[in-house]
Amino acid sequence: MHVFFNSYSRFLFLAIYIFINSLFVLKYGIRQNITSQYTLLMIYILMVSSGLYILDRFKDYIQKIKDFNRYFLGVCSLIFAAFILINITIDGNALNADRWSALDISIKSILNLEYPYDKFDHMNGTSSNLPTLIYVGIPFYVLGDVGFLQVFIFAVLIFTVFRLKFSSYQKTVFLFLLLLSPAYFWELFGKSDLMSNSFIVVIFMLVWNHKFQSNYFEKPLLLAFFIGALLLTRAVLVIPLIVFLFYEFIRATYKTKITFVVGVMVSVLFLSIPILISLPIKEIILRHNPINNQTMHSPFWVMLLSIFLPFFFSLKHQNFKRKIEISIGILFLMFFYLFVVNAIEEGFDRNLYLTLFDISYFGILIPFLLFYFVENSKQ
Repeated sequence: MHVFFNSYSRFLFLAIYIFINSLFVLKYGIRQNITSQYTLLMIYILMVSSGLYILDRFKDYIQKIKDFNRYFLGVCSLIFAAFILINITIDGNALNADRWSALDISIKSILNLEYPYDKFDHMNGTSSNLPTLIYVGIPFYVLGDVGFLQVFIFAVLIFTVFRLKFSSYQKTVFLFLLLLSPAYFWELFGKSDLMSNSFIVVIFMLVWNHKFQSNYFEKPLLLAFFIGALLLTRAVLVIPLIVFLFYEFIRATYKTKITFVVGVMVSVLFLSIPILISLPIKEIILRHNPINNQTMHSPFWVMLLSIFLPFFFSLKHQNFKRKIEISIGILFLMFFYLFVVNAIEEGFDRNLYLTLFDISYFGILIPFLLFYFVENSKQ
């Protein structure tokens, strides 16, 4: 039986993957005049399900291909070049999305030692980028286009897939699902940093689990630095980090706990220095700050529950695959609840097509889903 349909959890997460990408098919499919967006949706679902079935049927053949890595790297190199051309071709100022320009003005402000959160982007919005993501974007700002961040993250993904020695079949499944994700291509064409941010967190979790599987806190200071840096990317991504580390943290020695906590605090403080030295008056800070921008549309009880649940599910030991599942579950339920409530209040069509709900937030789950499928492709 097909590997993606032979268990409830795999079918559920495949359904989540299809649901997220279907929203993008519906929203942007309506802009073409060839066929109905619902026909496109049916074609998309058929492509994903039939494609995975075919890949599974040819799994043994894929595993036996000589020089597979060479072919895979060649294909990825062509994709990498295509992504560069896309970023060069697209004029960010013509986009009806402002994440790229929010990052752009944040970097410019940091380099000028100015407070970045009261500056306005090309759509008259303000930035919600925390310091680490701003620093990550600086090399691409220097190159002239922060959109190159997405291209760079693609290269890092391919390197990670090779470095962790995934099988030929796993690599094929990963690339197939990545390239069949409209949510991913929205990020690419929109020069957005949201999914790239999520990929950075997932890559960290994968690499750290690979290197320190027997003891996550073997190097508490190094771990503290990375966690401090990741906490200063996007607030919602604290959820998978809690799921990833909390059980091991409560089992660590007191010395390790203190070292880690102090290390995280020092890391956060050090990385925040450019912001702290440029703080404006209190009224501006209260009105323009990244936490407020990232959480203003979420009810307080939803945020409270989304923080409580990771701790609750981490009270007992979970393997890495289970941690990915829990992270996906919490993140999806949080975004899905907000989407449904907004759809009830505003109507589904207004919610989706008039952008009353930003469906790109669902894209945060795509990196976790991709590596969930890769992990399940081992069998």
